[in-house]
Amino acid sequence: MKAIAQFSAMLLACTALQAFAQASIKLRILQKGSGDPIGRAEIKVGADKTYTDPKGEAQVTVPQGEGVVEIYKVEFETLRIDFKKLRDQKEYELYLLPALPTDNEIVVRGVRRPEASRKQVTVEEAVRVAPGGDPAQVPKLLPGVQSSPFRPEIVVRGSGPNDSRYYIDAWQVPFIFHRVGNISIIPDQMLSDVEFSSGGFGAQYGGATGGIVTLQTKSEQPDDETKTEFRVNLPIYSSIYHQRKIDDNSSVALSARRSYLDAILPKVLPKDMDLTVVPVFGDTHLFYLKTRDDGHFKVLALYAYDGLRLLFPTEAADNESGRGKFDLFNAACVTGVEWKKVLDREWTLTISPELLRTTAKIEVLDNFIRINAWGPVIQAEAVKRLEGKNKLYLGVRPELVYGSANVLAPQPDPNDPFFDFEEAPKRRAKVSGVYYDLAGWVATDQNFGDWTVTPGLRTFYSSRIKQSGADPRVNLRYALTKDHALKGAFGQYSQTPEFQQIDETFGNPNLSFIRSNHYVLGLESNWGSLWTTDFQLFYKESYDLVRSDARTNLANKGSLISAGFETFIRRNLTSRLFGWLAYTYSKTRERDAAEETFRNSQYDQTHVLNLVGNYKLTGLWETGGRIIYHTGDTYTGVDEAVYNANLDKYQPRTSKGSKLYEDRLPPYHEIDIYANRDFLFDTWKMAMRFGVEFLALERPVQGVQNNYDYSKEEYFRGIPPIPYLELRGTI
Repeated sequence: MKAIAQFSAMLLACTALQAFAQASIKLRILQKGSGDPIGRAEIKVGADKTYTDPKGEAQVTVPQGEGVVEIYKVEFETLRIDFKKLRDQKEYELYLLPALPTDNEIVVRGVRRPEASRKQVTVEEAVRVAPGGDPAQVPKLLPGVQSSPFRPEIVVRGSGPNDSRYYIDAWQVPFIFHRVGNISIIPDQMLSDVEFSSGGFGAQYGGATGGIVTLQTKSEQPDDETKTEFRVNLPIYSSIYHQRKIDDNSSVALSARRSYLDAILPKVLPKDMDLTVVPVFGDTHLFYLKTRDDGHFKVLALYAYDGLRLLFPTEAADNESGRGKFDLFNAACVTGVEWKKVLDREWTLTISPELLRTTAKIEVLDNFIRINAWGPVIQAEAVKRLEGKNKLYLGVRPELVYGSANVLAPQPDPNDPFFDFEEAPKRRAKVSGVYYDLAGWVATDQNFGDWTVTPGLRTFYSSRIKQSGADPRVNLRYALTKDHALKGAFGQYSQTPEFQQIDETFGNPNLSFIRSNHYVLGLESNWGSLWTTDFQLFYKESYDLVRSDARTNLANKGSLISAGFETFIRRNLTSRLFGWLAYTYSKTRERDAAEETFRNSQYDQTHVLNLVGNYKLTGLWETGGRIIYHTGDTYTGVDEAVYNANLDKYQPRTSKGSKLYEDRLPPYHEIDIYANRDFLFDTWKMAMRFGVEFLALERPVQGVQNNYDYSKEEYFRGIPPIPYLELRGTI
């Protein structure tokens, strides 16, 4: 018995010793760089496996002897840690590094209502290829678009910059790019998608004959409880962004950006230039999101501004310094609310009220144009699910605008061959008033076997010109096979003349709507899961364009024809590789009156090519670039000049061949290259983005300049290659 007792004591002691040697420990698995918990991470101890909970925690037993604990999670590097480091520990934190990406995972995009020319790019895709990782820049790289480093607006299929419309969700904004730096007015952290339509868009859009750009804000709650990002972009701007979850169903985000070029340029420009350049831009944002099972509620408050001041030597200056000024300032203040609710199994209602205020000021020498406008807009759309995949769309958009304009400028006189802007007598005009626009639309998706037909009708009234109208539109889609589809669109599009164009002094209050007819035919294909192509033919005829008139200042007598084809070859987004090739061939011709013959348009570019791509080298490194090429811009050359003794200067009289925009600049080409590198710390990370923009064998030509008597013409070249460095710290 005594021997049995001793044996039992020894067994208990061994068991206790073994239990002590096999101590239980709580492991907490976190993501390197953010400190976020990693759920469902596999923890392997010998032959035993366990998984972390949503908090990234798991209880494991570390056996005696030699060995390692192995932690595995898809998209992260496998981590192995020796038993010795874990013994005598009650809790232990481990941080996993991102792994080398694979191309096995493909991002799936949602399906919007059918439109023949719409392109949709997610923010994850956009930040990998767009200039500066700025999603709003993506439309400049898509088919059908012309852009310029010195022009923030886009030109779509030959239409002018003012012929396209920009939206954040359903809230219309006057611009989405800052004029300085071409940076978008809203940070990428608040966005989910960028949608662009180069023509043939649906009845829900009005007031545009060019294209539609929509920046979609997020409709899902962020994963992080809190997130703060500081960004320093050299040599342009700095920003701060902060988001916080209020609870599981609501969150708020704040951000602010400010440029510092106005502090840098005056110090780096040569003193002997006698030129002062003071550019400035900035924006602030507040975004609130509340999500529910049956919809969401959003609030966006945005203020964005741009300013540019130039002081330059000129004989026209009326001050002792002999320098003239060019001042540009524009600002937009947007407060918008979006309420979306699924009413029942059939109806969904979205109401998007908005309060918009815009300010624009241009001062050249002692001339100026100052415009202010503000007013509320309410857009509401109801969507009803019909039988099968069929849908019905009903919408209204009333808009009230109070506008005022104050102008001091020369009155152009087409009949005066010696008219000179600097010496002509000036006229003053002040105008203000309250105007309203009303619009309503109805559209439906009808499916007939392999056909999807979306007819729509938009009706509208503008009190500015006291006229109403209706635009019928149709989108078509025919599924040839599961992966290939024919698509098309045709319809009418109307645009109200600009506010300043209906001024009695400088414009014509009797102007009517500008019209455009769009025709689109395309073939869309999926080549497996990685590649898609989109080929489109388009023809657009615009008429009743506003042009100068000797009798009424302005008149609806111009017309334009733009035709061509577009090619879009896209490599779908995977973890490692993403990019596309966009090519557009087009010819755009216009005339200022019916009795004239068609000539080159101001915005005619025969060839436009954009090749963009991004490749992730490792979990921390990625690189990419863009190749941009387009035919040179058209311009009006000077044949001869006459000496005006009264003004003691030469004045151009006729253009070559007596035609406008007959000459063309050399082709434009540009190469941009960049790389990203992440530096990960336990609970925060720093991302470094660096590269060079505007690389070229020679500086591209942006325009022409003449000597004093117009006997010589020289090219005005653009900016040289610009290196940049951007640092982002995320907590």
